[in-house]
Amino acid sequence: MKKITKTTLISALLLTIFACTKDEPLEIKKTLTLKFENNSNFSNKGESTYTTYVVEVTSMSPFQINSNELEVKKVIDSKTSKPTYVILEIENNNPKNKSSKSSKVTIRRGYQHDGGDCWIAGTWIEDDVSGDSFFMPAPLVAQVISNVCGWPYNEIA
Repeated sequence: MKKITKTTLISALLLTIFACTKDEPLEIKKTLTLKFENNSNFSNKGESTYTTYVVEVTSMSPFQINSNELEVKKVIDSKTSKPTYVILEIENNNPKNKSSKSSKVTIRRGYQHDGGDCWIAGTWIEDDVSGDSFFMPAPLVAQVISNVCGWPYNEIA
């Protein structure tokens, strides 16, 4: 009887030791796949072409990405008055961006985090003179094609 008790005790102790050891932390790779519309190709029955970027998120607080083609801006959402982020194509990357050294208004395509699990496609507009800027979501049809939802990291600071 003592053998069974000792064996049971040793087994329980070993099981506890192995169950309580720290495993290597699971590193979740955070990536986003974003599509930016290129110049429309009307000769091809109105179809548009897209440039797709697969972006690695390097930090959640503050939110940062690893990209030479895209940039992140921290903004205040006008609807919620909460801080959020906008990801924009760098101006030199896309000839469709309407800005120049003499322009007063800069218009760029981008995505804004909605505070939940989606990145909303739209247009970023900046007035170089007044300093005003805002994000205008794309029409619903374009959002169906371009929005990126299912982002599992709701909390970004």
